[in-house]
Amino acid sequence: MSQDLDDGRQARPLLVRTTGGAIEGQLLTSPVVRTLDDLNVVSRHFVTLHRPRAVDSGWELDDGPLAIAKSSILFVNERGEQPRRGESRRVETSRFFRAPIRLWVAELAVHGFLHVSAGGDVMARINQASHPFLALTSVSVFGNDAELAAPFLAVNRSFIRAAQALAVDEDDSEMTPLSAGSSIQVDRPAGD
Repeated sequence: MSQDLDDGRQARPLLVRTTGGAIEGQLLTSPVVRTLDDLNVVSRHFVTLHRPRAVDSGWELDDGPLAIAKSSILFVNERGEQPRRGESRRVETSRFFRAPIRLWVAELAVHGFLHVSAGGDVMARINQASHPFLALTSVSVFGNDAELAAPFLAVNRSFIRAAQALAVDEDDSEMTPLSAGSSIQVDRPAGD
């Protein structure tokens, strides 16, 4: 769960999966800045985690902050309760639809939903190079003896080896590849 600090910042718990393993720690940021936006600040080449803890990297870490090169990050997962967003964020996201997608990120398979504008093209969204990290929701990650289910994942585009648009069954429980010429079914976000 995010913790508000005396200086007005928020300590947001994250799991950062890198090419060398996973690290848990806290990102200190403004409560109005989304984790994705913080990651996509291209002028910063590192993400600083406070109170870092090696999960499976084998790194020997001390208590001090750890700067992780963004170029080594496969994905970032917000841990615990998701931070509440302002009213403007809800209005902004209501213009988007959820499109199911499967990504191969390094040696991991990532299934989730990519938010695209009405009538938008999922593959064109993957190709947008303006931001290094791409947001997925309702995510499952499989591979390398790892399994993760998360409401949100920020994926580093540099490590996406392949992407496949998926169709959703009627009961929304099974995602299957689209055949050539098929259109992508999209779901409106809850509350619309």
